[in-house]
Amino acid sequence: MPEMKRGDFWRLSYRVRPYLAHLTEEELSRRSQDLMANIGSLTAEGQIGLHSPADATRFPWMEMWSHVVEEFGRREMGLRGDVIDHETMPHPCAPSPPKGYLETQKLGRDVSGCLVKYGNRAWLRNTLEMGDWRVSPASFYSDTNLDKARKDSELEFPIRAAILGKTSMPVEEIDGEFYHELRGEYERHIRAPSDFYLVSLARGLIYRMFDDFHSDACLIINNERGFIRRMLVAFESVSPGSFGTFRTVDYVDPYLPKPPIDIRFVKHFRFAYQEEERFVWHPVGVRAKLPQISINLGPLNDICELLLLEGKEIKGQSE
Repeated sequence: MPEMKRGDFWRLSYRVRPYLAHLTEEELSRRSQDLMANIGSLTAEGQIGLHSPADATRFPWMEMWSHVVEEFGRREMGLRGDVIDHETMPHPCAPSPPKGYLETQKLGRDVSGCLVKYGNRAWLRNTLEMGDWRVSPASFYSDTNLDKARKDSELEFPIRAAILGKTSMPVEEIDGEFYHELRGEYERHIRAPSDFYLVSLARGLIYRMFDDFHSDACLIINNERGFIRRMLVAFESVSPGSFGTFRTVDYVDPYLPKPPIDIRFVKHFRFAYQEEERFVWHPVGVRAKLPQISINLGPLNDICELLLLEGKEIKGQSE
């Protein structure tokens, strides 16, 4: 038997185990939007580029997309007209370069591995010079007034996986494999025991983030270890006894979850393009809803620098 093409194998694999069969049409359509938001990237030329299948790191985006197309096909449906959500897609600007590209070139060095905070230039300038930082609780991000890049239920993560059973029908193309069918679904809501504080940063300078977070500046952290130390010390000074930690966020597919899942450091894969890393603190005592607080890290000029977009200043604050 000749070797199968990659796309053909992806589609066959899905037909063998149709793990999206339990989704409603609306849920399947939303999944297509979430995938497109991550498959598409904003290039240095200001165009929408597509990730190569060989570039898959945390998620095999193109393979997941083929599964959605295959599920629509199983239902004898074509892709819906709302397959692309323009609010969550990167915004092309060609022939002009994307926001941040020219400013980054002027730095004369690679900042792709640096931690970055996007926001309003006035707020970030004060952060750089004075060290002031506003910290929000996880409950804050459920606010319906937030944009789609920020709004998320940080205190819970719903899982809804298909329960598939093996049939007696063999897969001709794969020795020893049998087709599976939907037998039910498994649903669970992972919830945080209490509210907690968090500070989010991105790994690397991502051009689309200026639009997504309505930002006209970003804080580039040049000394990561020094910054982490100052952030933890600053929070401890206003909330003694709080346990703080810093790590990379895990992006999870709610229909194919892989344990263990730590609710404090987990987000839906629709946000994966943000490359988030975060601080998390649990203050002493359990509270249903925590208030926003302010901390001070001291001047950060020695370990950070401010990148300002050329053009009109955007009013407002970060977070």
